[in-house]
This record gives sequence, C-alpha cells and structure tokens, in this order.
Amino acid sequence: ISIKDIYGNIGRNDTLRFIYNTLSAYSLGSSLINFSNANIGQQDVRAYPQLIMNNTGNDDFDMLNMSAADLVGTTVTSETIPITNFGINLTNSSTNLRLSFPSDGRINLRDTTTGNNVTFRHGHTGAFAPNSDKGNLSAFFWVNLPSSGLSSQIYNGTWNITAVNN
Repeated sequence: ISIKDIYGNIGRNDTLRFIYNTLSAYSLGSSLINFSNANIGQQDVRAYPQLIMNNTGNDDFDMLNMSAADLVGTTVTSETIPITNFGINLTNSSTNLRLSFPSDGRINLRDTTTGNNVTFRHGHTGAFAPNSDKGNLSAFFWVNLPSSGLSSQIYNGTWNITAVNN
C-alpha cells in the first residue's frame, strides 16, 4: 500500500495485510427546506434551497426512498398542508416532470425521464456538482398551497430518506 501526499512524498507499507471494506454512508447538506416565498393559493412553488445529498461512502446505492408527512402549523396545529400537495424531482424541471407524494407519504425516488430507480453513486465529497455522475444528488421540492384555511406561521414535519443497496 502506498500513498502520495501533496508534496510528492510517498509513504509505503508492504508488511501488513490491507482489507478494504464497504462503507455505506451519505450526508445531507442541509436538514431543512424552505417555502417562505409561498402565499396562500399559489401553485408549483419551489422550495429553497434544494436538498443536496452526498454519498460519502464507497458504496453505490440502487434506490432512494423517502417517507414524508403533512406539514403541521406550529402555532395553530389544526392547520396542515397535506403531503399530497408536494412534489419532488431530481432535475429541477419546470415542465412538471415530478413525482407527487401519495397520501401515505412514501415515495421511491425515480428518474422522471426514464421511470427507473435513481442510482446514487459514490464520489468525491468536494465535487459539489449536483446531479453529476458521482457523489452528489439534488432533490427539488414543490408545493401547491390550498386557497384557504392556512394562516401565516411556521409549518413543520419530519421527512426521512433511506438509501438502499440491493
């Protein structure tokens, strides 16, 4: 095993056995999405920022699943935005090529042009090139707001992402 540092020096160890294990890991660049620019009755309002996921391991994932829930008002808890009012895609397409969340809130992220499961490849964590071939993947969210029944307040909900390698 050898490694070269930034100064060109090489370290070498050929006396021990080297085992390279699989590491399945990913991180989220931000833990929240924001629809603060949305007003009652608006349709197709995009969240900012997009959710950037980074595959920080050395394993490629075959599938990304998301489970989401209605957003509930933090001041008036009887006011909610149903999960069925939200959509997601991985291309920031404005042509409505996005997946709508079903009433149970569970969705398998798919490539909206091919219909296949999205592949989440590992890559360099510093690449920071959303939707590039490796490392990073961006998810873009939209909401259709009801035309009545909501007040100006913070709405909150817990959404989970699971990466799967079959």
